[in-house]
Amino acid sequence: MGLNVALFNALAPEFASLSPGDSAKRDLLATLAAGQADAITFGANYDAAIALLTAHFMKRFPTVGATAPGFMTSEKVGDLSQARELVMKTGSGYETTAYGEMFLQLRKQLVKSPFFPVYASEPAIEI
Repeated sequence: MGLNVALFNALAPEFASLSPGDSAKRDLLATLAAGQADAITFGANYDAAIALLTAHFMKRFPTVGATAPGFMTSEKVGDLSQARELVMKTGSGYETTAYGEMFLQLRKQLVKSPFFPVYASEPAIEI
């Protein structure tokens, strides 16, 4: 299943007009997003989950290959160099963008019981 581009553009209008290079980046990030959301679990909301995660990744990491939090980064200008470790943020990181927050809300709707998640393809379990 690929990214539903029309839904992506509706949910993230700031990314609706992309250059060919940014479109390729969007497609790459959508592939990564698909690895974090299961079609069976999200059911009818799967396309929205992928679109929101893709928009979250695009907003949070404006350049592919950007240094992720918690990693060592260094830079050199002429004879001067600087190295530092970026502090890793606790939590999932989804709360750092509006798109990530929307994904978390969508994911919260999937849990009907603290012990038994209800999957879109299965009937609810009554306790």
